[in-house]
Amino acid sequence: MKRLWLQRNPRITLFLNFVFVLYVFMLPLSKAFILSTAPWIIVILWILEGGMKEKWNTIKQPPLIYLILFLIWSALSILWSLNTDAGLHVLKFYIAFVIPTIAFATFLKSSFYKPLIYAFIVSMVINEILCYGIFFEWWHFHDRSPAYPTPPKIDHIRYSIFLAITLVILLWQLLSNSSSKWVRISEGIFFVSAFANLFVNGGRTGQVAFVFAVFVFFHTMKLLSWRRTVLLTLLLFLSIVTAYKISPVFQTRANQALSDMTRVIKHHDFHGSWGNRLAIYATTLHAIERKPVLGYGLGSFKEAIEGLKNSISKDFWHIGMNLSSPHNDFLYVTLQSGLPALFLLALFFTALLKTHPKETRDKAVFYAILMILFFSMMTNYLLKNNTTGLMAFLFGYFLNSYYARQGRSL
Repeated sequence: MKRLWLQRNPRITLFLNFVFVLYVFMLPLSKAFILSTAPWIIVILWILEGGMKEKWNTIKQPPLIYLILFLIWSALSILWSLNTDAGLHVLKFYIAFVIPTIAFATFLKSSFYKPLIYAFIVSMVINEILCYGIFFEWWHFHDRSPAYPTPPKIDHIRYSIFLAITLVILLWQLLSNSSSKWVRISEGIFFVSAFANLFVNGGRTGQVAFVFAVFVFFHTMKLLSWRRTVLLTLLLFLSIVTAYKISPVFQTRANQALSDMTRVIKHHDFHGSWGNRLAIYATTLHAIERKPVLGYGLGSFKEAIEGLKNSISKDFWHIGMNLSSPHNDFLYVTLQSGLPALFLLALFFTALLKTHPKETRDKAVFYAILMILFFSMMTNYLLKNNTTGLMAFLFGYFLNSYYARQGRSL
């Protein structure tokens, strides 16, 4: 027991780092592995590895302690949940987010940084091939078509977030001098392919998030003069126009977005994708006003909305009842577990921002990726499906590199 508390087992450490590589490779490929299998493998190996005293000294400090408290408070909110079964289901996603984040932060060896990045890139290359194959009808899947050319096991919104993250990582890699010429050429080709895929076939969340991230990236790199800002804006604008001209998928989604906004502004008609989101935001805020401190309990989204039947418009109520979440992580967390959960999540992100790298290129990718994730969390629900693991990997990676810079043995 004393050895488990003080010393690490190097063989288990090595084995778990290979598990991390498999975890990152499987992120866009298997939701079941990321949400159900991997977290329990990781937590068992994390305990068996030992060195618990050192790990405890790390996780009891911000930002990880806020994440642990968030998980504990969310779990406690099941006690006053209006739907315990749904609450336990949601808790599974929170566990699949918190456990890998802590393990990556405290367990990952710096020698595995590159293998992790390349495992993610290779996995996205496989998805890219699948996506283009569906688009050009080279192969077929029962729930995919050229009009919905998204790889299996992931929907177009979350795939667009994966693509946006991939493009930022590739941009970071291309500006590095540590890779060989042929590796950088291969990464450049994949960058062009992934960029085209994002704007031709991807979802609007990842597209908008990537545009913001590009400006954040180059601003942090101190490469944006007024002239370069104008040129970059024109380049992105031309890319969007080109995608609109050549991609029926992008054209359909763009037209739908414009039509939805017009219906909301001119006719106050919220029966569209964008209108639905505005309606569910307003409905969720109304529900939160009723129980701001404790919330309705984990898993109680439907029940909370159902209880508003006589206090909001029928249209808004029906829209809310047809959705499974408010398309916003922060609203979803607050409605279920109250303002304390939102406060703990905000403390975690605030503390995470303070761990930014010192080197300019690394700082640029850090802020750009966080921009993508923050924007996506405000317009969608990432604490679910493959994106849960994606956030765990990225947050854990950033924290691990921060601890390494601080001189902690990892």
